[in-house]
Amino acid sequence: MISVCKAVDRCGVPTAVVMVQGDRFLFANECFLQMVGLTAADLSTTSLLKIGPLPLQLQIGCRTSSVTIRPRDRNLAIGGHIECGNQSLAYVVTPRNFIRREI
Repeated sequence: MISVCKAVDRCGVPTAVVMVQGDRFLFANECFLQMVGLTAADLSTTSLLKIGPLPLQLQIGCRTSSVTIRPRDRNLAIGGHIECGNQSLAYVVTPRNFIRREI
């Protein structure tokens, strides 16, 4: 999963790997970090819930769900998707040309 995140970073696609049960980031590519206003050092202390609530469908076992990510600039909401994999790990992916909505 992490190698895929690194690969798509070259294409400008923001992605991250999270541990759903522990609500912790394991890895985020540079595009994702820039989008949400974090640094690599911030990942170990930032929960996914701080930047976007986990959809109920994901919490009850659905494999793919929409997610709204709120960067540190709380006036924006960025739509994306979260895809559950094995071992309670999930990808968070936003489109390369993500849509910023004023909230």
